[in-house]
Amino acid sequence: GSDFWKSVHFTDYSQHTQMVMALTLRCPLKLEAALCQRQDWHTLCKDLPNATARESDGWYVLEKVDLHPQLCFKFSFGNSSHVECPHQTGSLTSWNVSMDTQAQQLILHFSSRMHATFSAAWSRPGLGQDTLVPPVYTVSQVWPRPH
Repeated sequence: GSDFWKSVHFTDYSQHTQMVMALTLRCPLKLEAALCQRQDWHTLCKDLPNATARESDGWYVLEKVDLHPQLCFKFSFGNSSHVECPHQTGSLTSWNVSMDTQAQQLILHFSSRMHATFSAAWSRPGLGQDTLVPPVYTVSQVWPRPH
């Protein structure tokens, strides 16, 4: 359980659009790893679909992932799991979104330090991403703007 996870050393090698975590284990075990998202630090990390990390010699890699403080690795072994969020400081954050309401409108503010396309749609709470309500709104950030 928790003693096992305390014995694991996690080293983050993420860069650009690739999340990479190297693990040093005292025992030669194969762990499973996937991407999860935290809304805040008091909630569980929600598993994201089709986001299993590729493993090779203790290195876990997730391709085509924008680095963000809410995106984390969830490592599992048997019935035990551990979440590692390497970008909590936001130093590598390449994008962000915030929300505001004005005169019965919901306004999303997107910022990015790289070329990016963002999409947003309504979803019914508790039913998952498969219940998006059209239309899907898309905006492209062509030239990076300072925050």
